[in-house]
Amino acid sequence: MPANMVKIGLLVFVVLAATVTANVMALQPIGRRAIGPATKAAAPVETATVPEKADVSKAEPSVLNGEKTPDLEGAVRRELGLRGYAPGEGDFSGLEARAAILAFESDAGLPLTGRVRSELLQQLLFGVARNAPMVDAMPASAEVSRDAREVIAAAQRSLALLGYKLEANGLPSLETQKAIREFEAYYKLPVTGRVSGRLMAQLAQVSKLDHGSVAVDKLRARVASQH
Repeated sequence: MPANMVKIGLLVFVVLAATVTANVMALQPIGRRAIGPATKAAAPVETATVPEKADVSKAEPSVLNGEKTPDLEGAVRRELGLRGYAPGEGDFSGLEARAAILAFESDAGLPLTGRVRSELLQQLLFGVARNAPMVDAMPASAEVSRDAREVIAAAQRSLALLGYKLEANGLPSLETQKAIREFEAYYKLPVTGRVSGRLMAQLAQVSKLDHGSVAVDKLRARVASQH
């Protein structure tokens, strides 16, 4: 074999060997990383849960600020009942309960409102005390609120249906007081001449017995003979 051919063959062999060696050295770190232990994933960071701030404006009145607040309507009802004003069992949107407030306000010489309020409870607890209803306690010139007029007008309408000559204007006129006294006397109620819980309860009962009721017919006949 010629010497030049041997040299060329050795040169090719050396080049190939060097190339293979270089490739092995270049690939070695990658291989180690591939077969090495996997890198642990970072643990999730726990975030503290912040409790929502309580909306005090939406809290029930009975548990506001962790303390029970007085039940104003319940307290007013209790005090009216203890004083004989007969607020009935319905809530204070009804005529009977509001009329009971009017009766107390009338007896105490207060403006007629027919509304539950803290000032009313203070008057019930610390104001005028009475043992019997005051006759003609509701003067025709008394200060009367819109709510009070609504209750008085309801009583006037019921009395007008029984024959009393009344205008349902919501004002405690002398004619209204007279008609109330006559109605109270006929049904053996305490004669006061003012709108009250008992008056409204009796008027409601009469309206239920209106058709064919002997007692109501007698009352109408009596009213007709006097007016």
